[in-house]
Amino acid sequence: MTLQRMKQTRERTARLQGELAPMMRALLVLFVTACTERGITNPGPTGNTHPGFDTSFYPGDATMSAWRQPASPYEWVGYYLQAPCHRDASWMGKRSTLTAMGWGLAVLFVGQQTFDGVPDSDVTVAFDRA
Repeated sequence: MTLQRMKQTRERTARLQGELAPMMRALLVLFVTACTERGITNPGPTGNTHPGFDTSFYPGDATMSAWRQPASPYEWVGYYLQAPCHRDASWMGKRSTLTAMGWGLAVLFVGQQTFDGVPDSDVTVAFDRA
């Protein structure tokens, strides 16, 4: 009886896979089409848009310079200030370097995320006065 059920399950699975194959191919074509020609892989300014990005940790001067090359569609980058809920200070002190590379900056401050009191540790605040 167990072998018979296993066979039935395999046959049902094969039948369903055969029925779903055309739909899966259509979805694949749709996704590939959506990710080309100014899609996810190649964003670019259109009209009054100004593409940019942010990343929690500073990726390094060489990476930021490479991302700012003339072929890059990005105009600005999120500049994280050190805060109780964003303790990484890797962006601090990089303002003048980034503006010299030609980046626009969107200053980001991650405020308190919960209402259960004071953060569990003190944060030494570092300021970029450049």
